Amino acid sequence: MLPAYRHYLRMPDTQYEQFYPVFATGSHPHFINSLLRRVEKSLSSESDLDDLPRLFPFLRYNQPLRLAPDVSLYSIRVYPLPLQTMGGQMFVLVIGIDKYKSGSIWDLDSCVSDARRMNRWLTSDLRVPKENIRLLIDAEATKAGIETAFLSHLVNNPSIQRGDAILIYFAGHGSLMPSPPDWYSGILSSRKVHTPPKVQVLCPYDHDTKGPEGRIAGLSDRSLKALIRDLSQAKGDNITLIVDSSFTPPLKIRDRRHIRWTSTHKATPDDLRTSLWQSAHGQRHETSGFHDAQTSTHTLVIACGLNQMAVEGKHGGKFTSAFLEAAKGVPLHRTSYDHLVDRMLSQAGEELKDQRPICIGPDKTRFIFDVTLFPPDESYVSIDVLATKADHFRVEVGSAHSIFNGDEMSIHFHNFSGPYNPSIGTVVVMEVHPTWCVVRRRTNSTQIETGCWARVNHRQTRSNSWLSTTSSAFLPWTRGKEGEGRRSITPKPSHSLDEKSIISAYQDQPPEEELIGRPSLLCRCFNGIF
Repeated sequence: MLPAYRHYLRMPDTQYEQFYPVFATGSHPHFINSLLRRVEKSLSSESDLDDLPRLFPFLRYNQPLRLAPDVSLYSIRVYPLPLQTMGGQMFVLVIGIDKYKSGSIWDLDSCVSDARRMNRWLTSDLRVPKENIRLLIDAEATKAGIETAFLSHLVNNPSIQRGDAILIYFAGHGSLMPSPPDWYSGILSSRKVHTPPKVQVLCPYDHDTKGPEGRIAGLSDRSLKALIRDLSQAKGDNITLIVDSSFTPPLKIRDRRHIRWTSTHKATPDDLRTSLWQSAHGQRHETSGFHDAQTSTHTLVIACGLNQMAVEGKHGGKFTSAFLEAAKGVPLHRTSYDHLVDRMLSQAGEELKDQRPICIGPDKTRFIFDVTLFPPDESYVSIDVLATKADHFRVEVGSAHSIFNGDEMSIHFHNFSGPYNPSIGTVVVMEVHPTWCVVRRRTNSTQIETGCWARVNHRQTRSNSWLSTTSSAFLPWTRGKEGEGRRSITPKPSHSLDEKSIISAYQDQPPEEELIGRPSLLCRCFNGIF
């Protein structure tokens, strides 16, 4: 295969698009890695450097390379890479209802804004594609509309693979209704309970209004659990249900304006049975409603306990505000559901003194969204501690990536895209090689340990900025002197690769067997510009 590939390199009229997608997608990963090593090994003379432009499309397709849009090396055709999205996929159904159709239901103030805030967090922080989110607001969120969106966007969505993260968020009124006869069939008698508990329902936009088959009796816990059970059977149990509602009436009538609970005036137990989701019939049903700790299909994060109330504050629902504040301040890739709830309570303090969010489900101790959606961010580079010098480290970027003495890099705990990842310190470049450099920790930075990651910000210390600028100014003149008597060398921009740098860097590499498991030389060189 390698001779055929080398033959392709000698064909300047070959279209890149016709080659690398077929070659890459149809080849085994081990073959790809082997080919990369052999091609790299063959680039040992200056004459072979003419083949570099035609290597780029192949390398870009098979390696996680980044692109600087203003870079043009040897007039290469550059194909922009899309914004990096999640490693796994996430699909979301977001529901927020302020204005209700029934005149007997008190409208709310901030459920719609909470839904939009949740949507912004998903798209901006977690980079969930907009087409993966279905947002239902006010009149869109009828009972039929919610069930239809649940089926089309989640259960029957061919884009969702088994194990992908699925999130369902609801902000609006909750309510209680008398249970129909035999609603808890077999459970009450076995537990010697004579008074059946009321049924918890989430109130859609048309709750307690006339429908084609009687009055709309909301989305009962039994119906929603059946929907989620259908979803779990089709797509797996990586499902999170977040509910900013409550099922306890306010103690004072004047408090109802800010409590996400409403009474149901006209819908009857018969309406509740009529509106039951079809797969819920015949299923054994617990009396604890949404707070069922035995559920195995999903993880529930809910605004408050059974006898508490979900309250709206000045800036939205207190629960949703606390959730977003906590989620933005922790590395989600290593945070469990129950730990996130604990952080919400500790951060919110007095704001949540009368309502305690709870997390329910056997998987509440696993990482949020099962860590399927946080891919490595290619802008972070591994950093290794040097045993020979205190506070000095090796970073796998060098002059081929436009690194100069005096450049600053920020240090971070992890390299995942999306989760909270603040800078924990700063290092300064002290020694530059073609594909790596030595950096020194600033005296006021925290201690840097093995396993941290560096991010280049190209900001220079004041003492070195003038030197780097001066060196760049003299670089074209120096190259011109070297080229006298041979050929005129066109000055390349400072971020271009230099032929001698590539050759010398390649010759300095350890033997081939030591390169196993490490990024190839070419890919490390190109990573700074593609």
